[in-house]
Amino acid sequence: MKQAIWKVIPFGDFAFRASRKNQLTMILRNPDFGVLKQSLIHYFRGKGWISIEEILEYVASDNTDFHSGQVKRPVLVPMEDVGEIQIRDGTRKRRRSFPDGTMIRFI
Repeated sequence: MKQAIWKVIPFGDFAFRASRKNQLTMILRNPDFGVLKQSLIHYFRGKGWISIEEILEYVASDNTDFHSGQVKRPVLVPMEDVGEIQIRDGTRKRRRSFPDGTMIRFI
């Protein structure tokens, strides 16, 4: 649902009521992915190795206002670049990519 909303009206001017959050508001032309980054850090830091699938499931849930397609490039790639996450050796072939099975640890 969230992915469809972001695709149809990427600039906002509406609100969507989610079941757990007060409101999904999309009034900004450039979404603040810092909010998503902080949510991921808060939820996953200290939990050890987490699969990319678990991260995408969390983002797609009502715990965030973002959809799973907004996680890898705008959030995880920059976090990897500055050393805020670690990737378990052997769970992917290419740096800055997050295919199924990638294991990530939030530092």
